[in-house]
Amino acid sequence: MLWPESLGAGKPFDPEERIQRFLMGFAYTDQNKNALAKAELIEIAEYSKKQLFKLSKQHLLGIYAIQEVEGKESAMNFIEQLIESKNGNHPVTKELIKFYFENNNLKWNKTFIKDILSFFKY
Repeated sequence: MLWPESLGAGKPFDPEERIQRFLMGFAYTDQNKNALAKAELIEIAEYSKKQLFKLSKQHLLGIYAIQEVEGKESAMNFIEQLIESKNGNHPVTKELIKFYFENNNLKWNKTFIKDILSFFKY
């Protein structure tokens, strides 16, 4: 991702970019640029694992990214770690896990992207 260098210091330290990267992954998949799409998913998965201790709806994107890059078993392990974290009983965590289990097969189509983005409306 590009950050403007002329505005302050440029890229902030460890920015939250999972939604943007997920959309870029969708765009790359739609253009048959699968290597670039996978690179975006890897970034999402790695960031999600590092941010496991934080409460975030965007962990949902991490689950999907982990599922695509590492397989369903790894995604289930990540979900278990989320549940066991200090935010495991928080309504946000429960809501994102429920959404995943109701939509656990990633479909790279506009309907799914629209559904997943509607999950993030506050």
